Amino acid sequence: IIFILLRRTILKEHKQIGVMKALGRNNWGIIKIYTFQFVLMGLLSSIAGCLLSLPVSKWLLTIFASMIEVPDLRADFNPLYWLITIGVSTIGCWIFSILSMLDILREYPYTSMSPRVPKISAKRRNSKVWKYVSFNTRYAFKTSLRNKGRFFLMILGIAASAALLVFSFGFNDSLKEVTNQYFRTFASYDLIIESQPQQLTDDLLEDTLIQKEDKALQMVTKVNGEEYSLIILDGQVDTLKLADEILREGIIIPEYYAEKWQVTVGDTIKIDNRSVKVSCILPLGMGLSIFTSYDYAESIFDDLPRVYNTLYVQSDRPEKLEQHLKNQNMVFTTANNDREMFRSLLDNMGILIIFLIICSVILGITVIMCMNLMNLTVREFEYMFMNIMGYSKRRILSAIGEETLLQLILAIPLGFFLGYQLLQAIKGEFSQNTFALYPIVSLKSYLISATIVFLMGSTRILLSNRYIEKLDIVEGLKVQED
Repeated sequence: IIFILLRRTILKEHKQIGVMKALGRNNWGIIKIYTFQFVLMGLLSSIAGCLLSLPVSKWLLTIFASMIEVPDLRADFNPLYWLITIGVSTIGCWIFSILSMLDILREYPYTSMSPRVPKISAKRRNSKVWKYVSFNTRYAFKTSLRNKGRFFLMILGIAASAALLVFSFGFNDSLKEVTNQYFRTFASYDLIIESQPQQLTDDLLEDTLIQKEDKALQMVTKVNGEEYSLIILDGQVDTLKLADEILREGIIIPEYYAEKWQVTVGDTIKIDNRSVKVSCILPLGMGLSIFTSYDYAESIFDDLPRVYNTLYVQSDRPEKLEQHLKNQNMVFTTANNDREMFRSLLDNMGILIIFLIICSVILGITVIMCMNLMNLTVREFEYMFMNIMGYSKRRILSAIGEETLLQLILAIPLGFFLGYQLLQAIKGEFSQNTFALYPIVSLKSYLISATIVFLMGSTRILLSNRYIEKLDIVEGLKVQED
């Protein structure tokens, strides 16, 4: 943005630069005149950003504190971070402002003082296809490719904005899919009850309140030095969608564990220094555990007691069963509790997602505005000439619109790809031994992102309309004659 803004300023004031050079001002003196304002801007804006980070940090930490309990979670002021931020911003503004002036400083005073005439590309044989294309379309294509640097910078800027939008919406979709996928494809229980170890032959609850139940022994094991939950199930399982024959053949692990341990079906891993076979891998995002049957566990672990401490329950009267468990002071959790917990998490994360969306929109509009101002400044003479030749403002804006459409067509797919890759890149940071995030972006999210990007692109037409209305053709012709 610094580069584009200063380039636009220099293109407008190239005559003054030529006069200064003719009067003996050296390049370093000219650089100091034009770069000082941008160095000062970098310094002041970075200080303002650091000051703004104080309330924003407190706000974000308040959101995180509502999601997870972390003792002594607070925002600490670190002067070193402020110095690094201010230094990088200020030095960056200085470097890019110098880079934007290099080519014009190499010019002779006469060249700098001369009018800027658009570059004329070498004549090429037009393809037969061009005969069937309107003038506006030909103009849009040729002006787009005349300056490839600005063209691709615009595409990258719009793609970055689209990528942030896809990432924001996709992150929300991925969190939603965790619970939806868990209860749709794996879990069908209403409650999970925890108790002291009971014999498998003993019943924990009366049959009148239970429709289906599965007894399980939940214990902690170690794999590669880390602790994991191992759930040993008895017989045919009804409340979890696990095939009995697969449970008897080995262990069933979530896909996240398989990626972490780099194993596949048929491989063996060591659990508590005992070799076990992986019989199945499940795409689970929550409730991550290692699953197996008593029959297979007894062949691995010596003297494994046939007891259970966890009960997965289906009930046609879950509310009454919950009340009964509360009266008995028993420890339990419900499927509805799990759903509510994730719904609360999504509500809190929604604020952060909105924050990301706002940032992506600001980025997109800023890039479009800066690049558009640069293009309008460079093509000012062209638009005046087209006006003189009888082209209406509507036709000129139509050409600009077609150029914008071409950039959007190229930028949006690139942004979608980059946004999904960004989501893939951060999934490990949001995954742990009990929870795993799998990137998913819904069609609705893609459509909303594309719509927002198209709306941002349309601002270019509005800005161009204002700029062209202010063009003074007579004054422009006088400047060209001078």
